[in-house]
Amino acid sequence: MSVRRFRKRVLRTIVISVVAGTLASVAVFVGAYIAFPLEGVNLRGERMLQKSEVEGLVSKRSSLLTLNTRSLEQEIETNPWVESATVERDWRKHEVVIDVKEHRAVLLASVEGRERILASDGATLPDTGGARLSPVELERWQVPAVLESVRTLEAGGANLESVDSFGAEGITATVDGRRVILSDTVRSEQASALREVMRQNPDSPYFDLRSPGRIVVGPEDKGRDGDREAAGA
Repeated sequence: MSVRRFRKRVLRTIVISVVAGTLASVAVFVGAYIAFPLEGVNLRGERMLQKSEVEGLVSKRSSLLTLNTRSLEQEIETNPWVESATVERDWRKHEVVIDVKEHRAVLLASVEGRERILASDGATLPDTGGARLSPVELERWQVPAVLESVRTLEAGGANLESVDSFGAEGITATVDGRRVILSDTVRSEQASALREVMRQNPDSPYFDLRSPGRIVVGPEDKGRDGDREAAGA
């Protein structure tokens, strides 16, 4: 056999293999689409994230079988409001179930003449998302300390709505519509006790967490003078 004929035979074999592989891939893709079509999106936990945006990302995928869930999660997480996303397949309903955890704006920081809207983890947000925030004057180095205190409160179960001021008197925040005063070294045990102390004192106007290991409850009405210390903090 001549070298020329041998080369033609090898080339023909390669071409046939490539075509066969391509046809097999197409068959798998078509089969996956027919057997496991992706027909819908069940989005949960969203407040600022638009479902249409997620549907646009999902529309690029055609089958549950070939869906790369991590890739879709990463695309959703590029939205500035999304802290995390989890994607799961619902084989019975032929849809993807997407659970998102969104950032909440808690601080409007005014740093060196520039305002930034921040979530508790330090993420910068495009707007307040409906939160009522007042500008808080801060030095750049103070921002992490304030946010660390916010995260401590949230980890203890507090529903922190906003950071309202920062100064020599400490950090003033709004928790469930009531004023809370704390230092930038608030303890986790204080944060954990705060919700129960607030429940036990529904008429108290403020709660002071600046003293280590204590929660000082503000007077409930004008007829009572002075503060009192809450037990169990």
